[in-house]
Amino acid sequence: MTPEFATLEAAESVRLPSGGSWLAVTTGTDGPGLSDERNTYILDYDTDRLYEVMCRTQPVSLSEDRWEALFPHLEHRDSCAEGE
Repeated sequence: MTPEFATLEAAESVRLPSGGSWLAVTTGTDGPGLSDERNTYILDYDTDRLYEVMCRTQPVSLSEDRWEALFPHLEHRDSCAEGE
């Protein structure tokens, strides 16, 4: 389960559009599996909906290295459970 609170120490900028259901975070920090360039991530607040869409369209699990780069605060697990 994704925690309700997250810190964004490496963020260069955070954009919260008025009335939006998402935010954009730009970071220049690289990590395993990430580029050395600036990266912008669009984060939707409805994580359950995102999970369902991702599993339906891209049912591929992340490698442990890639998972660690994207979600260092979470223990590695298969991205989509069997049958989802």
